[in-house]
Amino acid sequence: VIGQVTARAGDEYRVAIHGPYPAVLGNLAFEGATKRNRPMLLVGSSVYCMVTEAPLDAEPTLSCVHPESTQGWMSGQAVFGELQGGSSVRIPLAHARKMMFSDAPVLAALGQHFPIETAVGANGMVWVKAKEDAFTVLAVNAVANSKHLVRDDIAVMVARLVQFTAAGMEGKSA
Repeated sequence: VIGQVTARAGDEYRVAIHGPYPAVLGNLAFEGATKRNRPMLLVGSSVYCMVTEAPLDAEPTLSCVHPESTQGWMSGQAVFGELQGGSSVRIPLAHARKMMFSDAPVLAALGQHFPIETAVGANGMVWVKAKEDAFTVLAVNAVANSKHLVRDDIAVMVARLVQFTAAGMEGKSA
């Protein structure tokens, strides 16, 4: 899931994951974290993590430790952790599921025009980051608007957005 840190209380963070309760993320729930060496998340930070416990009547517990990864949180190569920069958008769960388990035509179309980093959460949140802020905004809009389009229409939409954004960026530099 992708969540946003809403508070810090002692050794844990409260994270909004768009569920009935805020989730709890321990500050040692990161690969390689110790009491001396752990991430210091700020309120408003976005995190990509997994739900490790989800009781029906209590706060879910989150973890940023991937069971098959040995990359520590400090390496920047960890699967889960803080999502720095970029922007998030909430989409319908069915659309997020399609983006997670298929070839995601909108992400493929965006990737043909410029490099992007993405994270898709099972809670319907999608995080996108590109080198230029204008392309990050373009990617967020493309993801949000692609939910009812077919593959060919998505490619056309992305091409037009890229053309419009590139023209706007050239106009600013002139």
